[in-house]
Amino acid sequence: MKYRNTDNWKNEMKKAAKLNGADVPSMQQRFILEEFAQKIGSSVYGDRLILKGGFIVSTLLGMDTRTTRDLDVTCRTTIYGISEMEKIVKKVLDTPTESFFEYELADIRPAQKDDENAGFIVSINARKENISLNLKIDVSNNTLIYPDAIRTTLPSMFNEEDIKLLSYPLENIIAEKYETTLDRGEFNSRMRDLYDIYFLMKDSSNLVDENLLADTIIKVSEERGTLDNLYEFEEILEELQESSTFRTAFKRHGEKFGFEDITLNDVFETFREIQDFVERELNIDECVSMKV
Repeated sequence: MKYRNTDNWKNEMKKAAKLNGADVPSMQQRFILEEFAQKIGSSVYGDRLILKGGFIVSTLLGMDTRTTRDLDVTCRTTIYGISEMEKIVKKVLDTPTESFFEYELADIRPAQKDDENAGFIVSINARKENISLNLKIDVSNNTLIYPDAIRTTLPSMFNEEDIKLLSYPLENIIAEKYETTLDRGEFNSRMRDLYDIYFLMKDSSNLVDENLLADTIIKVSEERGTLDNLYEFEEILEELQESSTFRTAFKRHGEKFGFEDITLNDVFETFREIQDFVERELNIDECVSMKV
């Protein structure tokens, strides 16, 4: 869609927000996320920068269920310093696309993680006349993608032109969230991950390959050194269900985003369905029988 000016754009964002059950700021943010994702996919780094996380989940589930303000990207090869990251970002920014906004690099800083090559947080400003918006890109370095990145065509919410890029497989997205939930325990602050897993597994339009999901969870857990959690699944879930801290955080997140009807038991039943796939791959029942 072509916009005559910023007032016309604002009016169209209001219409889109109403149509999609979202608030106007979230819809405006979605617009610049789409424009920048299009730049990534069209750039010379389109085969190295792979999208994952909330942007993909929001596209699959719809903005009435899931919104996001940032882009999560992993790079196939390790980016060793800020200067190299800056070079990549500027190449993406210079990629010609039919963008309504003009984009400029605001800041790059190392991600606050234990690994010195964990990645970067990139801040981008989007400007048009009297409008200034900001988006952040969480860039991780050379993380496991199993079995491989996929070429994805995402429908745009604003234009007839689709967004073409590389992304994580759906099973990889679920696997990372599953592993994180089991590993962080009762002090996990990522309640959104639980709801994402629940909705992605329950939405019949998202066809999840059960065997691939199980394999990916095992691969991710091995990569992160948390494979034991898969053998201690019921103990971990029991601890979470008994934790008032965890239950309160889950309830607050649900109330904030309108998911009051979804209980922790509902979510954990979905986790148990996934764990059945995992245990089948690991032959956990046979291992337990042999120990007995």
